[in-house]
Amino acid sequence: MDGFETYGTPRVRRLVLTGPTGAGKSWLGNLLLENDLWLKPGVDEKGKKRGEVFTTSPGQESQTDKISYHKSEVNDFAVGDTPGLGDTKGNSIEYLDDIITAVKDSDVDAVLLVMNALSRMTAAVKESTRCLGECLKRSVDAEPDIDPTRIIVVLNRIDEDEDSMGPEGFRQWLEQQIKVCQDELAERLGIGNPRKLNVIPVQRMKKEAEKREGLAVLKDQLDRYVPKGRRQMNTKGFRTWKTVIDEAEEYKKGRVQAATDAEKSRKQAQEAIDYHREKIEDCRTAHIACLSSAAAATVAAAASGGVLSGAAIAAGLALEVATAALQIAIIESEAQTPALEKKLKESKDDLPGYRKRQEIAEKLLEDLKEYATIMGKNKPPRAEAS
Repeated sequence: MDGFETYGTPRVRRLVLTGPTGAGKSWLGNLLLENDLWLKPGVDEKGKKRGEVFTTSPGQESQTDKISYHKSEVNDFAVGDTPGLGDTKGNSIEYLDDIITAVKDSDVDAVLLVMNALSRMTAAVKESTRCLGECLKRSVDAEPDIDPTRIIVVLNRIDEDEDSMGPEGFRQWLEQQIKVCQDELAERLGIGNPRKLNVIPVQRMKKEAEKREGLAVLKDQLDRYVPKGRRQMNTKGFRTWKTVIDEAEEYKKGRVQAATDAEKSRKQAQEAIDYHREKIEDCRTAHIACLSSAAAATVAAAASGGVLSGAAIAAGLALEVATAALQIAIIESEAQTPALEKKLKESKDDLPGYRKRQEIAEKLLEDLKEYATIMGKNKPPRAEAS
């Protein structure tokens, strides 16, 4: 498929999977497509998993070198599988630009940032995640636009179960894994509060029954955050990596006039106001859905005598994480909107903001010198000596 634009009516929900190489993006894509043949055990004569649409590999070598799109024949999901960030072949920057361009140019409903629960962040993954965070900023001095109903972290390949540590022990272990994931990602993405990240834990699924149960739980969660018929995500504030570097260089070299910067700043402020208003609406809707699901889960737990499966424990914990993330998002967006509205009324001569952006741009370019080689052949240009 050439892209999501090939999917017209009826309305489909478009999901883009991104994240490090080896996180299990392609496997997750196959799960979301709900191909009955793939859900069942078995391989073909070449040893390939039957029904596999996105090519998978058990190792850390990326099997995806370009974005591929497929629509489910069973549900209303269309999935875009992307090359891995932190790719061992050194193509991260090229891939990152392709991913951001695809998200901006397509009517995407949500981005799933897939992380591997079984491995810690390598240097390449850390730095490519930092670069992803820069691309999610509408300006060099902004925080990444992370709407917990639109950019969702999937903590994939959870490889523990309640049988090995007991239900309560499993719950505590999984809660710690989610917090570690939030802390690491927040630091690299440039987010002040790690609990803003909405994390869905996904356990390893080998048997057909496990896959079908896990898929049902995942679909239920996505229905809360990206309900059918909802408008597509607001991507106006996203920047390609090329734009990030070009803008930083322009500020560093003093090529941006204060008046021009002020006009651009006001435009970004208006876009941010629109973004936060949409975000508040989305998060409030999802928050109500989460509270309703939590109430239903409580009733189900009581009916079962309090004996829950690992999948049910993970789903309950995911609800708690999501509820907290949604509350934080609503509070922060409600607090930021008045400040942005005030900014629109300020003087055209935004010199203090301009100087701050110059300083941040210089710091960004200086940081990039240290790991440009990690990011591959398409590495950003080195900043000129001042």
